[in-house]
Amino acid sequence: MGEPDKSAALQDLVRGRLSPDEARRLKDAINADPELEAEYRLIAALNEVDPAPHALPSELGWAKLEKAIDNQPPRRVWGANITLWQAAACVAIAVVAWQFTVAPRLVGNPADPSRYETASVPDHAGVAVRIAFAPAATEAAIRALLRESQARIVDGPSAVGLYTLVFNNDEARAAGLQRFAASPSVVTTVDAD
Repeated sequence: MGEPDKSAALQDLVRGRLSPDEARRLKDAINADPELEAEYRLIAALNEVDPAPHALPSELGWAKLEKAIDNQPPRRVWGANITLWQAAACVAIAVVAWQFTVAPRLVGNPADPSRYETASVPDHAGVAVRIAFAPAATEAAIRALLRESQARIVDGPSAVGLYTLVFNNDEARAAGLQRFAASPSVVTTVDAD
């Protein structure tokens, strides 16, 4: 006997619709199977509460769930009906607005010397100097000399220990070369070519 057949037979037993022979066989099966006995007690309790004929408990629960899902209105992702071209237009407007408001701030002023430069083509050919620091020079002494010279390190050290320094203009470069020559305890080699 299949699962729906057992449940239907138990309902028929509770309502007294089985022949005496079928009722006896089903009661023997109930006594032998604890799960079947639990289902019989459930159906008998339901029958006491509501004696009107209705679907089996498992079918009733499934039917209620299907009905609740079917009665639920479909959820919308957008608040209103927006067509594809309207969504594309919104995206295009956002991109254009970003281009005119945010992008110029990211690029900065091209005349500003502290802007980003490409790594492949140095833009400081005329005001650059390559130097080697003394092995005993401290970081504080190097930093103080670079600050006084208005120089900044843009590359290095190379394979032979040379650093590339850049100055803001030719006058600062000339003054920096004089300071480097006057500081042999910090700078050992200067390549001004």
